[in-house]
Amino acid sequence: MKRRHTNSFNAIWQSFCGAVVKVFYRRFEISGAEHLPEEKGLILCANHVNALADSVIVQASTRKVIHPLARSGLFQNILLRPWLKLMGAVPIYRPGDKRADVKKNKDSFARCYEILAEHETLIIFPEGQSHSNSQLHLLKSGAARLTLGALDVNREAPVVIPVGLNFSRKGRFRGDVLVNFGKPIDMDFPEGISPRQTVRVVNKRITAGLKTVTINSDSWDNIDLVRRLERFFALRRGKIRRGNLSQRFSALQRLISAQQLLRKHELEKLQAVTHQLRAYERLCRHFGIKDYHLTLNYRPWFILVSSLRILFMLVVVFPLVVFALITAVFH
Repeated sequence: MKRRHTNSFNAIWQSFCGAVVKVFYRRFEISGAEHLPEEKGLILCANHVNALADSVIVQASTRKVIHPLARSGLFQNILLRPWLKLMGAVPIYRPGDKRADVKKNKDSFARCYEILAEHETLIIFPEGQSHSNSQLHLLKSGAARLTLGALDVNREAPVVIPVGLNFSRKGRFRGDVLVNFGKPIDMDFPEGISPRQTVRVVNKRITAGLKTVTINSDSWDNIDLVRRLERFFALRRGKIRRGNLSQRFSALQRLISAQQLLRKHELEKLQAVTHQLRAYERLCRHFGIKDYHLTLNYRPWFILVSSLRILFMLVVVFPLVVFALITAVFH
């Protein structure tokens, strides 16, 4: 009976998450879902940039039932606590959190191992807390320790997938969001390394995996510049901007890599490109040129027809209107 009740809640929760995403975001795209395994214990390691909404977005991107690891303080909220329990969330007691008893993490990890042994899915945010920075925070070791603990207890390594949440306008209504599921983290280790070294290796691999599925730069100004460059190149020469979000993501990553190389080796060229882009944008604003103007196909026949239409208005229609007005005034 309890299992049936849980299944009913999961179905309602998944439908709710899907509805929230459809209402709040203009475009919602999922990439790399083929990396998610069947019948395996799964740990999703996601970047954390949008507070509680991140779990909702990830749940909306898969039919798997996801058990979130949540800081223990959330369970003290009388409104959130029943929902967290129904979702099968696992509390994590962090040092420094108010009234957090870190000794209870032993029980929390044991519960995680049970979930993974049942081939279910956990989600963890290794950065530790939500943020609005332009790049990943230094990852905590919790995800790595959880992975290795499950391997030791269950005698089977869980599949660890990096998940990138990428927003066009984070926190704004009707923006775009791309959920990137990366390739599984390699679980092979050199022989003879210590447990502490193994934790570091896994943590580095998770960090590297998250960087492949997220946009990272030194500042939001740099990201804004490459977004404008991507928009310019996508619309130049009358090309229609039809690329999906994953294609734009790949283009942004390449542009950021190029920007970093130019800043390091050819700073003057980067400054020149930035200056030219700004001059182009000023001209567009001055003459009222919109993005869709750049997608029009100005073929010779189109120019000829438009010119004839304007000429007809000037030579025929305009004189007739002027004549009618003069006649009306002196009649």
